[in-house]
Amino acid sequence: MKKEFTVKKEKINGVLAHKIYRVLFDEENKEEFQSFRFLVLNIEEEEAREKIADIFVELFGKSAVLYINERPVIFYFNNQGYEVKNFLWSIIDDFGIKVSIFNSGKISSKEAFFTIYRLYEKYISSKKFHYFSVGDLVLEIIKKDMQDLEKYRKILLNDIEDNQQLEKLILAMFDNNLNITKTAKDVYMHRNTINNKLEYIKKETGMNMQEFKDAVSMYWLIKSKS
Repeated sequence: MKKEFTVKKEKINGVLAHKIYRVLFDEENKEEFQSFRFLVLNIEEEEAREKIADIFVELFGKSAVLYINERPVIFYFNNQGYEVKNFLWSIIDDFGIKVSIFNSGKISSKEAFFTIYRLYEKYISSKKFHYFSVGDLVLEIIKKDMQDLEKYRKILLNDIEDNQQLEKLILAMFDNNLNITKTAKDVYMHRNTINNKLEYIKKETGMNMQEFKDAVSMYWLIKSKS
């Protein structure tokens, strides 16, 4: 197991949770890696962690929780993560607890998981805001260490890395103040085609090009290419 990661084995429940544990932490395990997304719950009240984790597991359907470095980490296999931000407010209202959440993009390898989790712990785990996306993580990296942005660019961009057509679209969106109609004219694409590509970018990276902070994060990721 990676030395800086501790997992509470006594809280690994269910077939899926055991499989995820083996795939990530058992170096001798040869099971095929399946792409997933993950959610880190940072909850001060220890007694509330398991209760809130169970709520998210139920919300996502095919999902499981591991307790990594004392935090519940929800692993899920669909795109419902985009609803988490709104769902979070109802949890805060209902339970009246202090909680912050980090929601990842698509994770396509063990290396990507460990890298993103390390970046989460380094840059945002101590922050007090309620919800963090990959875009928020990138903005924190930009503030503190541009070398990390360059170093981990490929993992943060996932499958859109080195896709010149998507890079051109991202830069055109930024140049046109995120206006799809103006961007369509610049890149000679139909609006529906652009919407489909923006949805693909969101699924792959967890960043929404129609939200300004995510667009800024994506711009710097593209520009950090060495």
